[in-house]
Amino acid sequence: MKILVIEASTSSAKAMVFDSAAGVLRVAESPYGGRCSTTLHDLRDVMTSVTTVAQQALAGEVVEGIALVSAWHGLVLTDEEMNPTTPVYLWSNMDAQQITDELRRDTDFVDRFYNRTGCMVNATYPIFELLHLAKSGTDTTKGRILDEGCYLNWLLTGKYVQTECLASGTGLLNLRTRTWDQELLTFAGISELQLPEVVNSRTTFPLSPQGAKLLGLPEGIPVVPTNSDGALNQVAAAESERNVMSFSVGTSGAMRMSVPSPKLAADHSTWCYISPDDWVSGVATAGAGNCVNWLRDVVARGQWDFPELEQMIDENSEPPIFLPFLFGERCPGWLDKRQGGFHGLLPGHGVADMYEAVREGILYNLKQCYLSMCELNGKPECIKISGGILKSASWSQMAADVVNMPLEIDRTLHSSMYGGAKNALRAIAGNSGEITTSPTVAEIITPRAAKVEVLERRYQRYLEKYRQGRSELTSASS
Repeated sequence: MKILVIEASTSSAKAMVFDSAAGVLRVAESPYGGRCSTTLHDLRDVMTSVTTVAQQALAGEVVEGIALVSAWHGLVLTDEEMNPTTPVYLWSNMDAQQITDELRRDTDFVDRFYNRTGCMVNATYPIFELLHLAKSGTDTTKGRILDEGCYLNWLLTGKYVQTECLASGTGLLNLRTRTWDQELLTFAGISELQLPEVVNSRTTFPLSPQGAKLLGLPEGIPVVPTNSDGALNQVAAAESERNVMSFSVGTSGAMRMSVPSPKLAADHSTWCYISPDDWVSGVATAGAGNCVNWLRDVVARGQWDFPELEQMIDENSEPPIFLPFLFGERCPGWLDKRQGGFHGLLPGHGVADMYEAVREGILYNLKQCYLSMCELNGKPECIKISGGILKSASWSQMAADVVNMPLEIDRTLHSSMYGGAKNALRAIAGNSGEITTSPTVAEIITPRAAKVEVLERRYQRYLEKYRQGRSELTSASS
């Protein structure tokens, strides 16, 4: 069975044609341009991009099913005819940080919200962006409230629906009942009638005449509505015989493990959302590829690209410490007003030293997250790494050294789309829809003992600066 997977990711449009017997047949990808940035998207630009790359991936191929993928935590308002009235606010948009800063002072509210939704009080989540928009003068009580993935469902099927998986990242869905939480809707000042119908992550709807025209496919093909790229990364990585952690480093960073029931940390350092396969316990950082892009484009002024910067690194140098919070902090501390920066920057440090510091700082934040995950869920039996980090062998090796665990790389690099295909096959064909050729491990990155020791010492310096910054920020907020 052939499946077309379409993904509206944070930074680019992607598509894959997957054959359950032969594996990946074709992949197309295109970065967003024009009116899309790291924090805001233009909805129509994104839809044009994803339908264009879908046509490129198809290249005349006939498929028997379609799977849709996008990122958690997006928000866009439209009128009743689905015309957008706002840009798409991404997870990286921190407009609501003043509101969440004030709400976090109420520890009882924080605890109730976390335990009801699996989400933390942080500007990442759409519920707080809604509060910010209303406070800024936008009438959020009219029209529809959705995200890119939900709009893509409507565009291709005519159905105003959102999967439990994608809805669980809004801060508006009750984690246990899997329905919109009425108390939180009242808190946000909105009505359930404005929200899409919540459906199971393996529901299918027929491709509409409009969707068929956009993709150049016959109408009626079953479409699995949009699930989150993060959850589908874990679907791709999950193996029945091993306790597997998926570890992705792209625009942001994340680690995830499958759990049979909602699982939450006493210190609120992790999140828990609904997955196509039960629930997923996870952590996510705000800074990763967006930080290295900032270093290249702003600090280095685009004079060198990443391979050139890597060649300039002196292995014997001692780079400064970098806190990767240019876009605020998600896990483990959830302080969206936290700021990033270099510590110990000296006149002798050049742009290559700063580049190395940025890469290290991103991984140190992820190591904090990894330790939180191990404390809550136990140590994984294996870790599968994916994302843009794999374009750099040296950064991928550094990741293994920092977490001090072997990292497995599957031959199928587009993990979220592979997970989308895997989920769609189960949705459309049931037990007979299992993939007959699973991804083989292309490489195992093994930690280097000497580097583990050096990076652990530097991680302790990072923690000193991290704790100092947290103390200063919480004191200022109290």
